[in-house]
Amino acid sequence: MKLGIDEELVELLAEYCGDIGIPVTYAGGVRTMEDLELVKKCGRGIVDITVGSALDIFGGDLAYTDVVNWHNAQN
Repeated sequence: MKLGIDEELVELLAEYCGDIGIPVTYAGGVRTMEDLELVKKCGRGIVDITVGSALDIFGGDLAYTDVVNWHNAQN
């Protein structure tokens, strides 16, 4: 619901799930491209993220193509 990223939760997910090799995805809260970078940083590159209502294809302000390009640049 575009409420922002819970940095503490993302850090905990990275700490507990990443250390034992369990794939984990943080869902919700993305508002900007900076939020994607924040999850990447706080999640130590371990935590994946979903983007939903913030996308322009769902009526939000975040360009779908920008998110796809960002994702592709990570790989």
